[in-house]
Amino acid sequence: MLAPAINRVAVQDRPFVSPAELDVVTLKTAALSDDGDTVPAGATGTIVAVYGDAAAFGVEFETPLHALATVYPHQIGSYRRAG
Repeated sequence: MLAPAINRVAVQDRPFVSPAELDVVTLKTAALSDDGDTVPAGATGTIVAVYGDAAAFGVEFETPLHALATVYPHQIGSYRRAG
């Protein structure tokens, strides 16, 4: 009897679980706020909206400045689930 084939999936092929509303994100790169200010890399904010199929996120930041910004997945360094 033949052994079953092993389907090896590379790490990069695993499905990406994207952040959701109320998750907390940390920026990997700076983002432009809706008011035109720069939110620096390392800033932490809360996702208040998910646009499209997680193509972008509305994020509210408290520090270093209070701002709303549209953040794209490539700008997110890390996130943690709400709750």
